[in-house]
Amino acid sequence: MKRYYSIEQSDEQLLGSSANIHYVLRFDRAAAHLIDIQLRIENVAEPIELYLPVWTPGSYKIRDFITNVGDLYATDGNGKPLHIEWLSKNRFRIEHTGNSSTIELRYCYFAHERSVRTSFVNRWHAFLMPGNFCFAIAGREYEPHHLHLHLPPHWQSIATALSPVAPNNTDKLGALNYDILVDSPIQIGPDPVHHFSAAGVLHQLSILGESPFTIPWLIEKLQRIVEVEAQLFGGLPYDRYVFMLHFFPDSRGGLEHARSSVSGWDPDSLTDSEEIQRFLTLLAHEFFHVWNGKRIRPIELGPFDYNRENYTSMLWLAEGLNSY
Repeated sequence: MKRYYSIEQSDEQLLGSSANIHYVLRFDRAAAHLIDIQLRIENVAEPIELYLPVWTPGSYKIRDFITNVGDLYATDGNGKPLHIEWLSKNRFRIEHTGNSSTIELRYCYFAHERSVRTSFVNRWHAFLMPGNFCFAIAGREYEPHHLHLHLPPHWQSIATALSPVAPNNTDKLGALNYDILVDSPIQIGPDPVHHFSAAGVLHQLSILGESPFTIPWLIEKLQRIVEVEAQLFGGLPYDRYVFMLHFFPDSRGGLEHARSSVSGWDPDSLTDSEEIQRFLTLLAHEFFHVWNGKRIRPIELGPFDYNRENYTSMLWLAEGLNSY
C-alpha cells in the first residue's frame, strides 16, 4: 500500500502549529563543517525504526548520506541510554523502555560537499539539504515536523520554503510532513534575502558567493521567467517561492523543489552573452519543474521509497521536456 503523500504547503498552515517530531540544529562547530543535531520524538509507545534517505527527489542517484553521521546515541526523556540496533546501513531500531514516551537522538553530520544536492557549512554560511541528515521515523512520515536553527550571530539571513511556526521568527520552521521537509533546502548566510513580486505572488532570492550580476538585473530576469511560465500553465500553485543561487568556482547545475530551486554556476565563466543565456536557461528549466516533474510527474516519482532507487522510464518527459 502506498502511503499518504503530499508536497503542498502554505506558510499559513504552519503558523501556530505543534509537532511531536522536532529537530534542533546547532552550528558551534561550523568551522569544522559539522552540524550538531538533536532529534526529539514525542508520543512513543512502542519500538520505533528510523532511517536516513539514500535517495532524494530530483537527484537520480543513490547517495550514502549515512557515512557522514557520527557520535550517534539515544536516550529516553529521562536521560536513560537506549540501545540502537542497526537493521541495515541506513536504518535502525530503538526499543522503547521505561515510563517515558519521549526518545531523543543526538548526532553530528559532516557537511563538506558543495553542490546543489548536498549540505555544506563553514564559518561564513550554510546550505542544508534536510534529507542528508534528518532521520525519518518509519510510519510517521505523514506527521508535522519542526526544525529549530541555533545560528551564529553573523549568519543574518535564512532562505527556505519551510514555513515559520511563529510570526516574525524565521529560525523555527515547520513542514506538514517528511516529504516536504526533505524537499525544502535551507540557505543561511550573511547577505540579505531579496523579495519581489511576480504574477501576483511573493518570491525570494538568496545568493551564496559573489554574484557577477546586480540584484535588480537578476530580479528582472526571474520575474520574466515566472510570469511567462505562469501564463503558460494558467497561474502559480504556491503562496511563496525561493530562488537560491550559488556562485562558486566549478559550480554548475540545478535542483528543483516544490516551492524552491537551487542553481549553481561558476561566476568566472559568465563573460559572454552565450554563457549568460545558458545560465538563464538553467533558471527557467528548474522553475519549469514547479509543474513538470513535481506536480505533473511519473507515478514512480512520488511517493518515494527513500531506502532504494526509484526507477522510471519517464525522465525523457520529466527532464527532457523541460530542456526542450
